Amino acid sequence: MNKRVLIPAIMLFVLLMACLPVMAAPFGNLDVIAPGGIQIYVDGKLRGVTSKEENGLEVKNILEGEHTLKAEKDGKVLLERSFDVEIGLTTTIKIEE
Repeated sequence: MNKRVLIPAIMLFVLLMACLPVMAAPFGNLDVIAPGGIQIYVDGKLRGVTSKEENGLEVKNILEGEHTLKAEKDGKVLLERSFDVEIGLTTTIKIEE
């Protein structure tokens, strides 16, 4: 194969391989803005506790689609609602005590 053809073909292959994880990952993120100490559940699974220093919690790599958020503090449910996640985007939910 000629170098004039081989080098652009290799460059195209490398570019496509670099983009593949982004194209194949159907995930988005959730940004919860809330006071510290609130337990955040997504689809019934504990995903973390909000931090006063970070003004909440960021939950990464949530599968695209509809999900359920539950926020609890000291055994009391502060919020329970559904939310949608879109590929590559961040959904923001604010919780007040």
